Amino acid sequence: VFLGGAVALALVPYAGGAIGAGAALAIEGTLVGFANIVMITVFQRWAPPALLGRVTGLLMVCSFGVFPVSAAAAALVVQRFGPAPFFPVAGAFLAAAILVALGQRRWRQLGTPDAQPMVTSVPQPQSAG
Repeated sequence: VFLGGAVALALVPYAGGAIGAGAALAIEGTLVGFANIVMITVFQRWAPPALLGRVTGLLMVCSFGVFPVSAAAAALVVQRFGPAPFFPVAGAFLAAAILVALGQRRWRQLGTPDAQPMVTSVPQPQSAG
């Protein structure tokens, strides 16, 4: 689903005008939004209950917390080269990240019955006394 979103994003400047670009962006937003929901659900089902908050927080920072950095990088690309090259470059970066993840067995197994958390328990703090 993420790869479909990457393709839709890369096709925005070639979609034949504002209506086509809007349709490509709507498709991209729908696919990536759906994939984000699935990914969050898979991580929450995969994580041990004692680590659920930490895993969810880390996932939120990794996926949504880097938005300001991403927006700043996009602004630099658009300012230097214009908006047309931004979309294929952004789609290529998204696709590359997905393909690298899919190249790792641990990611491919995430959400399957074979997936095992890296940590199964959290050490309890020692009492001070």
